[in-house]
Amino acid sequence: NLMLLNGTSVIFSWKRHNVDTYVTPSNGDKPPHDCKTVTISNPFFDRKSIATHGKKQPGVYILKDLVTGATYVGGAVNLYARVTSYFIPSIIAKGERRVYRYLKQYGYDNLELTLHILHVGSTPAQIIELEQYYINTLLPDLNVDPVAGGMNGYHEPMSFLSLFCCLFLSFLVFILFLF
Repeated sequence: NLMLLNGTSVIFSWKRHNVDTYVTPSNGDKPPHDCKTVTISNPFFDRKSIATHGKKQPGVYILKDLVTGATYVGGAVNLYARVTSYFIPSIIAKGERRVYRYLKQYGYDNLELTLHILHVGSTPAQIIELEQYYINTLLPDLNVDPVAGGMNGYHEPMSFLSLFCCLFLSFLVFILFLF
């Protein structure tokens, strides 16, 4: 499986449900980066597996409620730290994000966690690309923003000053173009 990305050859492999076996999806749709995939059936009670596979590892995580089908996709430079933050009662209690409200209401009993682990040294841009791939593929209902890389679950709207600067610069470019 070879793809050209920005003029560079990238070899993809796909790992599903088994840490030792690579499987290529039959539909030919592939993630944008080579990654190892690990699925953890009961992440709230199996933090050891999260630590074993995700500690100091960059990648994408998918939280899925196996009963309701509710899904959340996120990315992190340290999967263990990010994922286990969902299990801290004080964060869930005061969190206003949709995924926090969901976990507060429905709990952790039916959760499944999938880690898509990139190679150490992967860039934040690669994490965001992989996160966007899974957002586009899974259409998760607990993600507020369909664009990867947002902080606090959504992208902040542009401030008035930033908007004004962009409009002013666009105006200057337009004027310079006329002359």
